Amino acid sequence: MEDYSALMWIAGGLFLILAEFVIPGFIVCFFGVSAILTGILLEIFPSIPVWFVFFFFSFMSVALIFLSRKIMPETFCGRTTRESFDPDGDEVEGTKAQVLETILPGVPGKVDYRGSLWEAESDCEHKPGELVTVVKRKNLTLVVR
Repeated sequence: MEDYSALMWIAGGLFLILAEFVIPGFIVCFFGVSAILTGILLEIFPSIPVWFVFFFFSFMSVALIFLSRKIMPETFCGRTTRESFDPDGDEVEGTKAQVLETILPGVPGKVDYRGSLWEAESDCEHKPGELVTVVKRKNLTLVVR
């Protein structure tokens, strides 16, 4: 069985790299590369202790993950290209909504916005059926004109 241990590490590493295509996250690949490196180490030094083999695999896995975070930060942390960023991920300014329930100044009504029912407020009156422009969003209420 010892004669095949290097080959098993390499085969396991290749399997993990291929599994990266199925498992999202871009982490499994590093375990695969570490397993291949461990297999190469075992091929060069077949008599190293088992504890060192597992230590080497663990160390290489963690090292590769941390190194790649330094080299490829956008892959792990993402990148935004917009100057104005809505933390809720929903830019509403200038979009249209249809009034479903009368909106009066100081009295919110209801609008259909992107297929959902929203509460809306305005400085002027809007009747059902009107198309309004969304000015901004305040929590779960749209401000329209």
